[in-house]
Formats: sequence, structure tokens, C-alpha cells
Amino acid sequence: MAQFSNCARHNKWTRAERLAYLRNSLSGEAANILWYYSKEETESLSGLMKILESRFGGQAVSDKHRIELRNRRRRKNETLQTLHSDVRPLAALAYPDAPPKTREVISCDYFLEAIGDPGLALKIRER
Repeated sequence: MAQFSNCARHNKWTRAERLAYLRNSLSGEAANILWYYSKEETESLSGLMKILESRFGGQAVSDKHRIELRNRRRRKNETLQTLHSDVRPLAALAYPDAPPKTREVISCDYFLEAIGDPGLALKIRER
């Protein structure tokens, strides 16, 4: 949604253009919304955005990502870089309202927990 809003602002789309481009850009489960809901709800920009937010955004999605983050563990032969690249975006999705510095602390804690090697985690903390 952030990318869509950025694109709409840059291109100076009207509300009608925003609705047309948004409806056209939906795919997968999000595109099915056009079938599941009434035309009154999906043929207005605010209605469609409200449906998308309730289905794919908000607290439920944050909770889902928090659970994924809590359960994320380093896989066999997975590099620390790959693990780190996985944990950071999960933390951003799990804690979208947290300030960046707070989210960085949270990411580090979950990263060190996900390593699964207390000795290595301690060495990383020391550095």
C-alpha cells in the first residue's frame, strides 16, 4: 500500500485513477476481494482500501509476524547474513509503530535468539 500511495502521489492520480490502478494491481487473494464484496464496497477507493486494510493489514497481520519472528530459528547451513536479512523485515512488520531505534533493539534480540547457539550469541553481544 505504501508503494501504491507513493506512485499515486508521484503521478498525481485522481481518486478515480487511483481506484482503477489499485483494482488492476490486485493479485492472488487480494484480487478475490473484488468477487467477495459488493460493488458498492469495491467501486469506491475508500471502501476498497478499508477492505484491504481489514483483510491484509492492521493488528492481525502484526500478530502473525510477531509469532513468525518469535519462532524463527537458523536453519542448517544458513548464513548469519541470510538469517539477519530475514529477521529485520519481520521485525518491521511485527512492530510497525515502534520507533526505528526500538525496532533495531528488538531485531537484534530476536536475531541472537534465532541463532540457536548461546556461545556464538554471547560472542556477538560482546563485540
